[in-house]
Amino acid sequence: MVLLALLAELGRVWDAANSAPLWPGAPPDGGNYVMVANLHCHSCALDVDGAISCWGDGDPQSYVPAEAFVQVTAGYGHACGITADREHIRCWGRPSTSGG
Repeated sequence: MVLLALLAELGRVWDAANSAPLWPGAPPDGGNYVMVANLHCHSCALDVDGAISCWGDGDPQSYVPAEAFVQVTAGYGHACGITADREHIRCWGRPSTSGG
């Protein structure tokens, strides 16, 4: 919960040049989260039940596969997770890793 509170606060940081939040959106409320991953303008959190919630710049990385995970990581416009059975890696978001 401390990490999510920190990310929520970072989401309120303003870019003086654009007068816009550096990380749009807000982390999910409630829940019992065990891991947070972030990069660029999005973040993902893994809860104790294996569900992943993502938020940020509105790109497709927010569309998390509906299955349980044990780990999550974030990249430029995409995220990946290890499934609960530890047999698969699932990735979602933009196919490009160029950051642009």
